[in-house]
Amino acid sequence: MRKLAQIWVETVVYTIIGLALIGMVLTFALPKIQESKDRLVVEQTIYALSNLDSKLTETAEVPGNVRIAELRIQRGSLNLDGKNDSISFTIEDLRKPYSQNGSEISLGRISLLSLQGQKYSKVSVSINYRYNITVNDLDKVETLTPSPLPRRIAIENKGVQSDGRIRINVKEVQGG
Repeated sequence: MRKLAQIWVETVVYTIIGLALIGMVLTFALPKIQESKDRLVVEQTIYALSNLDSKLTETAEVPGNVRIAELRIQRGSLNLDGKNDSISFTIEDLRKPYSQNGSEISLGRISLLSLQGQKYSKVSVSINYRYNITVNDLDKVETLTPSPLPRRIAIENKGVQSDGRIRINVKEVQGG
């Protein structure tokens, strides 16, 4: 009977030790895994914005040209800014800054800015254009938020304006 009690005590002690070791490993591993996920999301955002930019640049070549870009937004928000003629993507819940805090980085035509907050960091990936960007034919700002389905964005060349700039209209479209 004593032998059986000793076996149970040893089993419980070994189980507690094993759980403590697993807990310690998870305490160190989970933040690193989350940081890697955050970096991947930012890199995917840069890639998606680059693809959107290439569609916009293609559209600007010929008046009347229309292109459809599909974009999946799982985190952050896409800002179509007709007032400042820019398109940007902002992610606000990163564990660490993607790059040096407050320093803007140029990645070709794309600008990246990381800002450290109290608990979380924020990154903004943006492109400023020489074209007159309009949103639904107006100089306004529209923000597209996360969605389980890909967003379809129509980009249309509306021709050259009297000031010599090309007017590009951007709008979200539904369906196929």
